[in-house]
Amino acid sequence: MARMLKGGHSDSVLCVECKEHLLVSGGEGGELCTWDLRTEELTHKLTKSDGCTSICLPKNKPDTLYASFRENVEQYDVRNFDSPVDSLPVCDDEINQIVLNDKEEFLAACDDTGNVKVFTVRAGENKVFKTLRNKHTNICSSVTFRPGKPWDIVTGGFDFNLIHWDFGKLKVLNMWNMQELISDESLDSVNYLLNPPFVHHVNVNPDGTLVACGLGNGGVLLMDSSRRHLKKEHYFQAHSQGVSQVHFVDSTKFITGSNDEQILMWDLSRGEGAGEAAAAPTPITNGHRTNPAPVVPALTENVICHKIDHKFKINWLTPVTRNGVLAVAVADQRSDISLYAIP
Repeated sequence: MARMLKGGHSDSVLCVECKEHLLVSGGEGGELCTWDLRTEELTHKLTKSDGCTSICLPKNKPDTLYASFRENVEQYDVRNFDSPVDSLPVCDDEINQIVLNDKEEFLAACDDTGNVKVFTVRAGENKVFKTLRNKHTNICSSVTFRPGKPWDIVTGGFDFNLIHWDFGKLKVLNMWNMQELISDESLDSVNYLLNPPFVHHVNVNPDGTLVACGLGNGGVLLMDSSRRHLKKEHYFQAHSQGVSQVHFVDSTKFITGSNDEQILMWDLSRGEGAGEAAAAPTPITNGHRTNPAPVVPALTENVICHKIDHKFKINWLTPVTRNGVLAVAVADQRSDISLYAIP
């Protein structure tokens, strides 16, 4: 049974992020809210004219948060929501996700044009550093930095492409097309047409050795990122509709949320021998297309360790630790936020 955070939003909650006892949520109605997880109470609320689409919380700046409203990124002090502390230069279209790198020197924002802007966010300096253009031909839905790789970014989009960049040199290191990469024999053709393998969300584990991709066909693709160049590790098929969210809890555990209204907890350490994927296919390197062999789905029974029937399509989720117990905060089409304990 979920515990509910109520009273902050007037419409769908689009995004949630957590740091220690602080939970921050953004909504379709323009609200940016902070919550104290110790009391489960709303502590601050700001309402703007545009919906809040993404949030990120610096670990080394306890009173700072960044939030995106349409094509704008704004910096706030969580102790005072009267007005933003600073604003970053405008992006080209509505922003889908903002993220910080591990040293919290750069912030990346991906938008509906397919572009990704990387901002310098050092003390007293918020400006555009680089813009990654003309590789995603449709919406760029998600972006993540690679820990320990200071110039590496991975992006995913509705053009089916997962792209690995050196953003300092504006160079594509590898590009994979999900339509070519995965085998959809487990899904019938009608379901495939309704749920093509767009890249909805990408996330990297804390030690930087795995990148997980949530796909529109219900699949989860894992890329080995322990070396300079990414390579395919496993492909899992567990959801019946698009995987809107995938978030690592630690180096081997991650949580997925889907349009099939299910939340799954995965533990890769339980899956040794559960199924071997095909040999790593050849990626598209530096923009040059190859014809990789399809990925064979790995077995999923052993690695799924917990299921939650949420009953609503998931917009966003984030792992939460409360009193030493793992939980997940979930945003959906409702105006409330759900909190589930994960045994």
